[in-house]
Amino acid sequence: MLSVEDWAEIRRLHFAEGLGVKTIDKRLGVARNTVRIAVRSGQPLHSERGSRDLHGGSYTPLGTTRFTCPS
Repeated sequence: MLSVEDWAEIRRLHFAEGLGVKTIDKRLGVARNTVRIAVRSGQPLHSERGSRDLHGGSYTPLGTTRFTCPS
């Protein structure tokens, strides 16, 4: 994912210096589609993902669960 600084640099290179997408991607080492998205977007890119809940909210450490035998 691009940082805000990278996004700003891509837009500066394209709009202020007039560089093309291929030139920018080679100079910065990012994918052409990433450069295209940054040039077309009016605001910095952000992730659509929420925070990750690694344990699903119901984490129980191993060895703390008691099992009962069915009678």
